[in-house]
Amino acid sequence: MVEGEPLGKPREVYGYSDTGYILLSKIIEKATGHSLALALRELLDYDRLGLKSTWMEGEEDAPAGLLPPVHRYIGDYDATFLDNSINLYGGGGISSTTSDMAIFFDALFNGEVFKNPETLNTMLKNPGSLPNGAESEDYRMGLSKEGVVGISGYMHRGFWGTVWIHMPKPNYTIVVNFTNQPEGAGIITSTTEKLQKLVESK
Repeated sequence: MVEGEPLGKPREVYGYSDTGYILLSKIIEKATGHSLALALRELLDYDRLGLKSTWMEGEEDAPAGLLPPVHRYIGDYDATFLDNSINLYGGGGISSTTSDMAIFFDALFNGEVFKNPETLNTMLKNPGSLPNGAESEDYRMGLSKEGVVGISGYMHRGFWGTVWIHMPKPNYTIVVNFTNQPEGAGIITSTTEKLQKLVESK
């Protein structure tokens, strides 16, 4: 790092940063001896999970037979075909379909991704308040704890308009992309309400 100053000492200040994930990516590459794309594919075992439409843009070829990508915008600017290096190396760069994402996060929360169950527990652990009283906004490792229609769950909102949410009770995962629908966040709430009514009627 040659630019910027630290926000503070560890556990004194909370601030989300893609840089942390970029550093984590370099650790993964060094530990495995592989590129991040190959390391993720092997460590997460895409084939075993059935992830047939997931790849790292710019580092791997897109799987054959996919539909053209949903266009991504920054304001009115169509950023769909920008060089993806702006979003690579742990800060992003993984492309997928909503179907593959649902498969992955359902597997994650049902103990099918990590070999050691304690790894998921660590990922979901509440960091709590920091010593100076600053709140971490309930951000965990790569996700946040949130509620929808009174149900507690875990969620992550992607920069390009994709949202996934997993509700442990009942056990279901929803993935929505609303890149072209500014009001699309309501889809998650309405879908959750419908699923909850189905669960309660059983």
